[in-house]
Amino acid sequence: MRNTLSVLADLKSSKVKTREEALKSIREIFAKDTVVANWHLENGREEQKNWLSVFQAIFATVAVEYDDYLKAIRDKKAGDATSRRLGYAAATVRWLTERTIPYISRNVMQSVVNHCTQMLAGRKLNSMTTPYALDYVKTLKALLSYPAHLDHLNPGTWVNIVELSFNVLLGDKPSDAFACEGDEEEEEEEEMDVDSGAGEDDDEHKIAGRKRLRGASATPILSPRKRLAARRNTRVSAVVSQEQVEFASLLPLLMASDKSPLLSRSYPSLAKGVMKRLQRFLERYPAESTLLHDYLTLLSTTLGHLALNRKDLVQHFAKETWESLVALWSTKDKRIKEDLIVILKLLYHYLVSDLSDSAQDCVDGLTQLWSVFDTESEKRWGIDALSLDALRLEVVQPGSGSGQDPLVAKTFRAGVNFDPNQSVSWAVLELQADCAGKVRSITWKTS
Repeated sequence: MRNTLSVLADLKSSKVKTREEALKSIREIFAKDTVVANWHLENGREEQKNWLSVFQAIFATVAVEYDDYLKAIRDKKAGDATSRRLGYAAATVRWLTERTIPYISRNVMQSVVNHCTQMLAGRKLNSMTTPYALDYVKTLKALLSYPAHLDHLNPGTWVNIVELSFNVLLGDKPSDAFACEGDEEEEEEEEMDVDSGAGEDDDEHKIAGRKRLRGASATPILSPRKRLAARRNTRVSAVVSQEQVEFASLLPLLMASDKSPLLSRSYPSLAKGVMKRLQRFLERYPAESTLLHDYLTLLSTTLGHLALNRKDLVQHFAKETWESLVALWSTKDKRIKEDLIVILKLLYHYLVSDLSDSAQDCVDGLTQLWSVFDTESEKRWGIDALSLDALRLEVVQPGSGSGQDPLVAKTFRAGVNFDPNQSVSWAVLELQADCAGKVRSITWKTS
């Protein structure tokens, strides 16, 4: 124990060689499973301060190495030595965290999470270019993959990690916050209200000025549907880093938590901020990428939280992203198509729920999806057609109620050979039929 205490003291030393030797000693001490399993026990009682003291000592080493790294950058003398030492210290944090996950308490877990998020969201430099970034993202993922730690995560910390993850994915500043940001439309209304005391002549002058500017513009004003198509045709998929891949896999873990504060009154703008960034993701990564599966899992989980409680947000999202989501169906990965059909079936009902101002856009979107599905079985990598061998022919008697059951139609239902692949084929045909029926209904009403 005395030797370990001296090692912890050496971690805070001002001498480079002493700190390096101390980090190596930490790895040697806790390489034994019996030491890790019993480190927090004293006379049969838990003493979590034992683990806290170890982690805090390593954090101190990281802080010293980080300051040396920043100083080297400022002096334009940054080399492999400072980068290597900082990377090794961060890797030690990750290594010890992964070994101690089942044994550390909520307070220790919170301390590790706070340290990692503060370092990743630091303002001194772009933290995604530093030697510790990837190790710290993986540390967060390892901790939050453990259900007990995820359940005990503070709401404020949950929000901070979600904000950080989206910022890295979308290329924003790591420290940007959106959970409490104001509504842009409300801000515009407030700006207009500032001039409400002006006379009617001033108002008329402003309106006339706007008309002249609009008339003088060489750029035509496009409809929302055409603007979306124009943006999609000019977008270029961004290069994906390893850190972004890790953050993309971290977000679904956070969103799946039962303790998610997504609908909490303490964060009134959180849900809107998340949906806005899910929409921006499709604009930044329109093509197939390594992030797509995690994105669709995240989107499906988020819609599960908001579908009943924030209908307005889901409806707006459906109308703005339908075309982009349908375009993702061109992927050859059947796993992604399975995720995508679940989302499309959910968003379909929100897309067609309000047609007062966008009936033609809705028809265009449904027709696009119907056309994509119509050629699906002809593609080598497409979803398999529904097989007669997997069905059982049976007429549903009127009033029996069986027609409301899943995988049951009026004259056939799932049979003994029905498997998961066939369930996807069923979902595709069902949604295609819904699209055809709705297009016919809208066309008939407007004709």
